[in-house]
Amino acid sequence: MRETPLAPAAQRLMQSPTVRLYHDHVLVKEPGTRQRTPPRHQDQPYYNIDGRQNISMWIPVDPVPRPATLEFVAGSHLGPWLMPRTFMDNQAQWFPEGSLQDLPDIEADRSAHRILGWDITPGDVVCFHMLTLHGAGWVRGTGTPPRVLGALSGRRHAPRAAPLDHLARFSRPGRYPCPQARPHGPPFVSAAGGVIRMAQQHFDLGQVPASPWKNGGGATRELACWPPGADMDHFDWRVSVATIARSGPFSRFAGVDRVITLLMGDGVHLRQPETGIDHRLEQALQPFAFAGDGGMDCELLGGASSDFNLMTRRGRWRGAVRVLRSPALLPARPAGLLWAVQGRWALAPLAAASGQAVVLAPDAGCWWADEDCGWNVAPEASAGDSVLLHVLLEPA
Repeated sequence: MRETPLAPAAQRLMQSPTVRLYHDHVLVKEPGTRQRTPPRHQDQPYYNIDGRQNISMWIPVDPVPRPATLEFVAGSHLGPWLMPRTFMDNQAQWFPEGSLQDLPDIEADRSAHRILGWDITPGDVVCFHMLTLHGAGWVRGTGTPPRVLGALSGRRHAPRAAPLDHLARFSRPGRYPCPQARPHGPPFVSAAGGVIRMAQQHFDLGQVPASPWKNGGGATRELACWPPGADMDHFDWRVSVATIARSGPFSRFAGVDRVITLLMGDGVHLRQPETGIDHRLEQALQPFAFAGDGGMDCELLGGASSDFNLMTRRGRWRGAVRVLRSPALLPARPAGLLWAVQGRWALAPLAAASGQAVVLAPDAGCWWADEDCGWNVAPEASAGDSVLLHVLLEPA
């Protein structure tokens, strides 16, 4: 675990600054095993782990064919905790009978669910959220039993939810041969050399927790950060929505370029004497760029103000904010963010780019990194009633 990319992969998939190895074990399934072992279950209810920043890793030591490998019910990690039961006699474990919802009968109608699974070989790792409903099939033949190593990591009482919208899988060439490329399926995450490619991530402003400022002057909701989990001294780029409740100076961020856009409220008066900035940010949806190195005095022009903020580390990334009110073609870029401020927006990926088609409801958005995504975007209502913010990002 300490000498492979597993820990960095877990850190980035959880979007967490720390990783704690909670448990590991080896599973051996004898040839000819006809029952589903383990039966379908969620991992998290069996362990003393709270919060949503967690991950399970399934690591094959031997080749495991599709009928015998783990399969997953896609999207089930977004649902409730389900009753943990003993695998042999189906008895309730740790929770009183009836206190949690029972597992659905997936086999009764498999076609009603999106079920994912793959042939896997040594060098592959299957990563999934600990609330994902999963189980393994039976093993044919009489040969050597397939073995897998299971590892569970997480943060106890995680302060910020970071749901995995999809299952993720990565292959690590080198130590073990990978005989062929994997077919298209869930987002592909490469751990070679410790580089992780983040699949398209989704968020809803109403679901993002607010972090109060230390000076009590407001609060920030972080929509996206790269690399995931980076603190304010180490991010490459960061996108957030802030509420400014009272006048006061902005924090200094040496080597950081900023763009601020008024969303709601009377706005603010920004002054930076050393650079000559004297700007009234009072018109909504008019991005204003400035350097974050110097002190910036911020005076409310009335009541509380809500603002959209982009920060990029100078010399590493360049960024801009574009306000869209009508259909647009957005060329592929290695990172970016789209947020529906008003109205519903349909996003369709360009043919030559990555990305998944989606319709963004008001206050919903998506972002991506280390993956070229380009889009055709269009409002579902009349153009005058719809606003989409587009964060353009590119390496410096």
